[in-house]
Amino acid sequence: MPGLIRLLSKWDTDEKSFYRIRDIDRIPGAKESLGRTFRAARTLYLNKTCFNGLHRLNGKGEFNVPYCHARKSVLDIEGLSALSEYLKSSDISFSCRDFEPFIDKLPADCFLYLDPPYDPISKTSAFVSYTDGGFGKDDQRRLAECLKRFRERGGSFLLSNSDTPFVRSLYEGWCELIEVSARRSLAASSSSRGNVVELAIREKGNG
Repeated sequence: MPGLIRLLSKWDTDEKSFYRIRDIDRIPGAKESLGRTFRAARTLYLNKTCFNGLHRLNGKGEFNVPYCHARKSVLDIEGLSALSEYLKSSDISFSCRDFEPFIDKLPADCFLYLDPPYDPISKTSAFVSYTDGGFGKDDQRRLAECLKRFRERGGSFLLSNSDTPFVRSLYEGWCELIEVSARRSLAASSSSRGNVVELAIREKGNG
């Protein structure tokens, strides 16, 4: 925690500083050598200073969101401290892995909330590049089949996704599809932001 605060307090938020910190992962071997504290500080810094707080990687796994604007500070000591204390006092754990083997090994009495990259509602909104591998229709199909197995074992889940014919085709018949109004605040243009209809998907029954 002290190291995280120290890094965030000394990094300027001007455009030149932003691209210097953003482009660190373009230096050969640098990404693998960065410590956990530095990677955490860099992620927070980029989130606060990039365009719309978006996380996006290119095909090489490099963060490629452009600069937005300078801030007086990206450091929230009170918020970081409160979060740190909460995580220390709870049994929450984080992992970074493929969803399929993770879900397949869960106990049957688990409840899952899933928020995968949404199926694009149009060609112009076809953004799935949160990671270098993306999250396309084959991944959406694989997720649906994985959740079928989970439900058959007795598990329960709630899934968020866009309301598209493709998503409906994956879950209609064995799931309840609930239309919900959600506000989109991240989009390339302000005209694309606002309330849209999304789906909350949950299993109809186990077995």
